[in-house]
Amino acid sequence: MGHKVKPKHHLIYFLARPLMAFLGLLPSSWAASLGRLFGALVFVLAGREREKTLATLRTAFPQGMTEAQRADLARAVWVRLGQNLFEIVSWRGWGRERIASQVARSRGVEHLQKALSEGKGALVVTGHLGNWELLGGYLSTVHPISAVAQNLYDERFDRLVTDFREKDLQVAMIKRGLALRGILTALK
Repeated sequence: MGHKVKPKHHLIYFLARPLMAFLGLLPSSWAASLGRLFGALVFVLAGREREKTLATLRTAFPQGMTEAQRADLARAVWVRLGQNLFEIVSWRGWGRERIASQVARSRGVEHLQKALSEGKGALVVTGHLGNWELLGGYLSTVHPISAVAQNLYDERFDRLVTDFREKDLQVAMIKRGLALRGILTALK
């Protein structure tokens, strides 16, 4: 590993591995339910992360939202993150077609298809809204895609996530730091 890993990160990693194996045995709906509980638990226990979320919401919604409303929204964010995480883990090994079948509806993909039919690359810009891994898997069934991603705090988790994205979703990863070169290559 390139940098020193904190003891808490070792603990998280070694607790996550058996949890991931367990989640892989469950129906994805059960994994999603457990993920919502996990997200709610993280919201309660991870004070620093909770405060970051609340601070971001204060910036995004400086007026018109009470602290109680911000707290409710922050909790909902963490509940959904937990759900997304556990769903993704339960999808390992499914393959992109099965993963993409989880999309209930889509709008606007015809614009991407039209742009690509002109023989040029296209950029899709999105935020961390909803299950962005599902979006990548879905879009990769339309056309080969690449995605820009930041390295995770722990190289072991980074390898797990990158492998999932590249093998299961068939999304080529471009790591930040090399992004401009990778984006230009992907657009060609």
